[in-house]
Amino acid sequence: MSKTELTADEFFNSLNGFDEIAIKKFFGVPINGLSGTKEKEGDPMQFLRALVFVNERRSGMNDHQAFEAAQTYSIQDINENYFAEPEIELDPDSPVTESGKGSS
Repeated sequence: MSKTELTADEFFNSLNGFDEIAIKKFFGVPINGLSGTKEKEGDPMQFLRALVFVNERRSGMNDHQAFEAAQTYSIQDINENYFAEPEIELDPDSPVTESGKGSS
């Protein structure tokens, strides 16, 4: 059972400016520095931990508690249990999910 109904991609898209400021303060780099670019390697696990950090903040933890919680989760817990799994479209020409409807 996941901790959030959102996939990691959906959760990333829900970030606001205050979330971005808190991530930069606690992780030392902006969120896009964790995700990486073509020119610069990111840190995929810290990127996911930053999303966990924001979710824990939104759930009521203060920033320090949320950062500690995000760093405490095992890699397996984050990869397999924290975020919802994306729904796979069985028929891409007739999508059922909202994300499938947006792509062509």
